[in-house]
Amino acid sequence: MVAAGGSHSLYLTEEGKIWAWGDNREGQLGLGDTKSTNTPTELTVETSFGTITAGASHSLAIDADGNVYAWGDYSKGQSGTSTTTINSPTPFKIDELTAIKAVDAGKEHTLALGEDGSIWAWGGNSAGQLGNGTTTASNKPVRPEVEDGVTFSAIAAGGLHSVALASDNRVWVWGSNSAGQLGNGSTVSSNKPVKLEVKDGSKDVAFTAIAAGRLHTLALDNEGYVWAWGEGKSGQLGQGNTANKKSPAKIKGIENVTMITAGDDHNVALDEDGKLWSWGKNTNGQLGLGSPFSYTKPQEIKGLQDVEYISAGGSHSLALSEDGKVYGWGSNNKGQLGTGNKKKFKPEEISIEVTTCEPDDMSVEKDGKEVKEIDLNLTSAKSAEVTVTLTGESDCAFAGKTVTATVNKTGKSKITIDKSKETNEEGSATFTIDAIKKGIARVTFSYKGMHETVKVNVK
Repeated sequence: MVAAGGSHSLYLTEEGKIWAWGDNREGQLGLGDTKSTNTPTELTVETSFGTITAGASHSLAIDADGNVYAWGDYSKGQSGTSTTTINSPTPFKIDELTAIKAVDAGKEHTLALGEDGSIWAWGGNSAGQLGNGTTTASNKPVRPEVEDGVTFSAIAAGGLHSVALASDNRVWVWGSNSAGQLGNGSTVSSNKPVKLEVKDGSKDVAFTAIAAGRLHTLALDNEGYVWAWGEGKSGQLGQGNTANKKSPAKIKGIENVTMITAGDDHNVALDEDGKLWSWGKNTNGQLGLGSPFSYTKPQEIKGLQDVEYISAGGSHSLALSEDGKVYGWGSNNKGQLGTGNKKKFKPEEISIEVTTCEPDDMSVEKDGKEVKEIDLNLTSAKSAEVTVTLTGESDCAFAGKTVTATVNKTGKSKITIDKSKETNEEGSATFTIDAIKKGIARVTFSYKGMHETVKVNVK
């Protein structure tokens, strides 16, 4: 996963580690200081993370247990801490939040989505972007005022507005509406969530994804079409002109889209064929088209294949390929592309030397003790649990590794056992052995080139 912020970038590895580079004046890289760097650097946080987001000058991540960590700019309370510190260069846990599955960082506010479909918001609130009926900033999470019974599946934090996708595929909006970015047909801001009624002809439109830019909004419908509204002066609405739109308008010339992302004034989309498209402001090359010319209609980005994730930032863009390679293009004045400070008009690979998390040893334990032999009894102790743990000299947790169990390569087995299990955060996987017939069985646990065999006596 990648996340492009105002002028900084984040990368989340498969092992749950975060790398950061770019502008760090407010500590938004989470490296413990405020020194900017154009070299991708790994954060020294023991926790394993599952998702990341980058705002204008702050960042957040969610760990495997649903806890939210934040770091960076605190000037509007967007980092979610009650201290008086202006910035937080080291990630800290927001204690008020638990069981969170998504976060999104805007210019000076943050949104969080709970596993139960609830929404939380904190930070700046000058335009009502927290949705709690006020315009008072909050350095602690508050609940937007939505109708009882409404739950949500996605969130997007823009410049000074917020967007949420309800479980019924309807879009809700609140906050600043100076350019029509709320899409409710007006330019009047709202400090409470408002539900949009969007029709394509006479048919109600069902949306599956949302994205919020500085002054515009995107939504992806269930047929793969992108809709846009708000400010259009840089062509970011994809309508072939630079007019603002106060209501959602479908973008022509692009279809079968599977993912969308909005930067300050530009957008990037990924279609089901793996093609990348971009439109909007391009003065820094953030569209990746090889030129500095802005476009009012979607244009295909050439040169990238097998992309699985995209993120648009202030004036730069990032892409992650299926084989784990990270690409960047656009503005690089703060080193946000991970190399030098020159802007890039076409996607270029960012060199990130990620240490491979691979174990070099394996152990099998029962009741906390290492075992090579287990006794089972068909009339009493018919089953036993054994824990296989992968270990190594590195700091990796070895989570998500698949350990296989093979019983008796020849002959009839005397036991049953799961064929494979994934390791947890501690690098352990627990298998249950069940006796089914008297005799001797052997089970071999394997991970890549490592093997451990346990003898099982069934009486």
